[in-house]
Amino acid sequence: MAREEQPREDLLAEAKNLVERVSLQVPPPLGPEETVAGFRRDGSLAIYFGQQRVYQFTSGGELRRAYVDGLLYKAQAGVLISMSRERTSEAVNLVSTPLATGATNEFLAQMTSCLTGLQRVLEAGDYVLQGQVPADGMVIERLLAWLVAHVGNTSIASSPRSASRAALSK
Repeated sequence: MAREEQPREDLLAEAKNLVERVSLQVPPPLGPEETVAGFRRDGSLAIYFGQQRVYQFTSGGELRRAYVDGLLYKAQAGVLISMSRERTSEAVNLVSTPLATGATNEFLAQMTSCLTGLQRVLEAGDYVLQGQVPADGMVIERLLAWLVAHVGNTSIASSPRSASRAALSK
């Protein structure tokens, strides 16, 4: 793990594992930072609301990882685990803490609010398309269909790994 975090330069260009991806400028409160969303080959989705809010899902729509306001989160056996960085002069350590039911519900409610906001923005066409890979793809339509199908009924995955990474590790 890097000892110092670096801001992402161009997520649309750098996120090669997201084979279909889109970069959008959306209005506040979701913006003004760039919002990038993309799908892996296995259908799992990642959404980056700027650099302070990231949600990653399995192909079935379960939350597997997140990064929100400086804290990492991962799914483990259907439980959300918060991971905070503790820096020493020698190393950076992750301290894992399972979220209580109330904290998990609050986290999921905030996530649902962001995803619902993005869904409304896409439905209204209230965004500026900044880029898309592939250039002639239907990524926005696919993203909107995913949001319609999954927002409001997201559960916690059994593992932080995407299906393709989990299959590779077996």
